[in-house]
Amino acid sequence: MKNPLTMRIASDSERGLSKRIPFTVVALHVAACPAGKDRIWIYDTRQPGLALMLTAAGAKTFYLYRKVHGRPQRVRLGVFPEVTVEQARKFAKQKIGDIANGRDPMADRREARVKGMNLGDLFVWFLSDWAKPRKRSWRDDENRYEKHLKPWAARRLTDITRVDVAALHRRIADETSGATANRVLALLSTMFNKGRLIGWEKDNPCRGVEKFKETSRERFLNADELQRMFAAIETSDTVWQHFFKLLLFTGARRGNLMSAMWSEIDLNNAQWTIPGEKFKNGKSMTIALTGPAMEILKSRKDNGSQYVFPSDRRDGHITKPEHAWRDICKRAKLPGVRIHDLRRTAGSWMVAGGASLAVVGKALGHRTQQTTAVYARLELDPIRKSLESATAAMIAATKGGNQ
Repeated sequence: MKNPLTMRIASDSERGLSKRIPFTVVALHVAACPAGKDRIWIYDTRQPGLALMLTAAGAKTFYLYRKVHGRPQRVRLGVFPEVTVEQARKFAKQKIGDIANGRDPMADRREARVKGMNLGDLFVWFLSDWAKPRKRSWRDDENRYEKHLKPWAARRLTDITRVDVAALHRRIADETSGATANRVLALLSTMFNKGRLIGWEKDNPCRGVEKFKETSRERFLNADELQRMFAAIETSDTVWQHFFKLLLFTGARRGNLMSAMWSEIDLNNAQWTIPGEKFKNGKSMTIALTGPAMEILKSRKDNGSQYVFPSDRRDGHITKPEHAWRDICKRAKLPGVRIHDLRRTAGSWMVAGGASLAVVGKALGHRTQQTTAVYARLELDPIRKSLESATAAMIAATKGGNQ
């Protein structure tokens, strides 16, 4: 998708040598860009600052060269011969007067461009020029835009109000969830904030729209649910059997497992080292591989790809496990269970087995204690069992002593 806001600015070496001549119709008609040059500039000796850019393709465009607030600017005036020499001199004088009165022609131009920009234009720039170079999760932004914001693509930015955003936020929450609505609101707000980099200077219409309260999800699969889930997984294609089992056996995030490469897997030492570039904080993470996980990985080792889970459609890895997961949950009669709940389930069963929150946090790659705090309630279970055993023993001893 072409970025509608990209402008090319030639370097000094590309512009070539400048000349100063009195602009006349005849002189400008015969003027041409020398062979081997991308473009050159010539300047009018009668009107200070008036310039003509000639390109190798034959284009001739009038500009005003002037310093504004100490910074040099070239302000486009029009194309010769549609704009005559006298008109160009008149336009140049007008612009010089505007600059003398404190106006910034380039700022006016940016404002005019942004005023006519629609949300679709802003998102194209945001995704290609800002999100992709900086965010590993840019595909999430793209998916949220496609699902929830694309109907607004043709709306001009100046026509989007806080009332509109609040209504959209409410509608998305009614159709999906408050959490999803909050993510879309955050994306839209970021788009407007980053729009300042290309000239958007008006208020952000997302400011003041209150997010919905979100509660931490604590969905873990118990023994009965695990049995049903495994039975359903066994009836799936082999790739999805391996994928969902490995999610449970490693507690890994699905994005990391989908993009896992054999270069990250050390079968000799039974460990998987996920490189730092796959995490927001840039720190690598090593996952200990259990026996069942090792069996699956060894069975997939000679798949002819650099990826553990290669795509069967193109050179790359699998990307969309949602459909297979929905089928599994339907067969297992586990409505509402998400793929991420497998990661939570791995953590909950570790705690149930007596692991401390610190160990669980390390195993799952949590960077803060707050993230692991969801398992704090479960950590009491093995302690409670020990206390119950001790209490029962003390009561039994007491009764035995009274007999």
